Amino acid sequence: MFLGALPRFDGRSRVHHEALEAATAILFLFICTSLAGCATLQRQPTAQATGVVVYAQEFGAVGDGQTDDGPALRKAVAAACELGSGCRLVLGPKTYRLLPATPDGYCLQITGRDRFTLDGQGAQLIIGDPRATAVLFLSCTAPTARGFSIEYDPLPFTWGTVTGVNAAEGWFDLQLAEGQPSLEESWFLTSDNRWGMVFDATRRILKPGVRDHVMIDHWDRVTSAERTFRMVTAEEYRVVLSNVSPGDRFVHLARNKGSNALLFTDCKRGLAEDVIVYSSPGLAAGSIRCESMTFRRFEVRFKPGELRLITTNADGVHCHQNAVGPLIENCLFEGMADDSLNIYTPPNVVLEVVSPTELIVTRNARVREGHRLQVLDPQTGRIRAQVRAVSVVPFEKDRYRLEVAPPVPDVHPGTDFANADTLFDLDVAGEGYIIRNNIMRDYRGRGMLLQSGKGLVEGNRIETVTEAGILITHSPGWPEGPVPADIVVRNNTIEGAAYSDHGNYYGGSAIQVRGEKYPYQTGDAREIHNILIEGNTIRRWGASAIGVSAARDVTITDNTLLDETPLEEVTVPPVGIYLENCSGITIDELRIRPSRPNLAGAVQFGPKVERESIAVRSVTFEGRTTKPVIAPEK
Repeated sequence: MFLGALPRFDGRSRVHHEALEAATAILFLFICTSLAGCATLQRQPTAQATGVVVYAQEFGAVGDGQTDDGPALRKAVAAACELGSGCRLVLGPKTYRLLPATPDGYCLQITGRDRFTLDGQGAQLIIGDPRATAVLFLSCTAPTARGFSIEYDPLPFTWGTVTGVNAAEGWFDLQLAEGQPSLEESWFLTSDNRWGMVFDATRRILKPGVRDHVMIDHWDRVTSAERTFRMVTAEEYRVVLSNVSPGDRFVHLARNKGSNALLFTDCKRGLAEDVIVYSSPGLAAGSIRCESMTFRRFEVRFKPGELRLITTNADGVHCHQNAVGPLIENCLFEGMADDSLNIYTPPNVVLEVVSPTELIVTRNARVREGHRLQVLDPQTGRIRAQVRAVSVVPFEKDRYRLEVAPPVPDVHPGTDFANADTLFDLDVAGEGYIIRNNIMRDYRGRGMLLQSGKGLVEGNRIETVTEAGILITHSPGWPEGPVPADIVVRNNTIEGAAYSDHGNYYGGSAIQVRGEKYPYQTGDAREIHNILIEGNTIRRWGASAIGVSAARDVTITDNTLLDETPLEEVTVPPVGIYLENCSGITIDELRIRPSRPNLAGAVQFGPKVERESIAVRSVTFEGRTTKPVIAPEK
């Protein structure tokens, strides 16, 4: 990927050796004393790159925001990589416009290095290809990205104002705002999928009560109006248009798989610190098959001085097949078109059962000998067994032959995750994550999507997100997993969550624990377990503040629910806590400040609740209004 020959190093070069600085080791240790069975969470030290320093300007980087500095910076990266372990590439406080080495490729790629630091020192990276990835670290040990911002120009999304709607025919007219890219640009015409979001006419939030995404079948230019396109929705999304009006705003994405702002793949103990992402065609940051990543003071934010409705086309931080989960602290996430955080691993589908100890499975996720495998029946959401991989033999191009122990007698094979059992590798599912002291606000999706266990979530503030603020679940219909357990959710503040079309049913809670079965239904089994929800404050919730379904052994204690008017009109009587298909639930020290006159009560029992195992010990209604502790049954 690097262009040009490597420079010669002589006495006149500014490449020089610095004195070796003492490595900084930070050990994060949390012992879950109040949650039985929860494992110790430990953060490995983050190595700091020290030693040789390379300056980008010595390789021809101009930094004027106009010149393509991609070739120069790739030469600088290549030179730094040649110098061995601990090299630091310094960019400096300039604006670097970058095009990828190949169309839709990577602007900068660092491969196979030890303790390499990309040190921006205030640099601004302007990416000139809205289908490119800005920075990729591949197969590195202790890499560091620090002190720079990433912006795309032209933008990988566009927006405008709705000027006309015909819900019956399934179209609306969209007049693009001045300065926004046209839908006739190639990155919109060739994007992997076509969809967007309806925004409020005046506020930078998705329109309350409207589905938070609209799939678009096609669009045509309206010749009678300037910069106007007729957007024709997919058939099943026509109903959404009944709640869309002229004057609303609409954002359309050019979202492509593999195009991201910052990507770590197959890395260990990496660090992203003091990095700002203003826009991205996909993820702000990806952690793919990594281990013990740290994101500290990582920001996804609206660019100052510009009116935009979103920042990125996908997640803030996306963790896929991580051997040890990430530490994410003191970060800011705003304006994304998807979740702030998603931690999970994909499944391996059982294609053939040779014997109870020998399975033929897909290679959707890497499996290693000795790894723990969770065997899931997606049709019920039931865990059939947990086994270990005794041997793993790849064959053909997309299959594994697995020997497992102990034997699993009732595994069901099939052709895909819709009709077969699936295996989730627990040793690459991102267990052991720590998410604390972050701010997440004003975007489509969930505050955090936790599809892995042994995690700590504390001290975060989540505001105005269209779905749950914190969702502990697994997704057989997507598919992602595994079924999580052993999670602490403590001292978080959530305000205005689940305000799109999610807040009008009891399953759309601000904090939600939900076991599922294929495709997106409440699971038959109560497999999610050992969850502590403690000391949280929830304001402006929809139908329910906390929801638990298809789960067991959940403790909900010392939480405060402020029943203030939500963003979306709720047509069902709201409740504090909603329970469905669960057992072993303890509710204690619950404080509710009623406001809505139709608040039905503190706790609502839904279907399949094992009531004799539910303990509601202390509920206080603050103020003059008193409501039932147990809401009347429907």
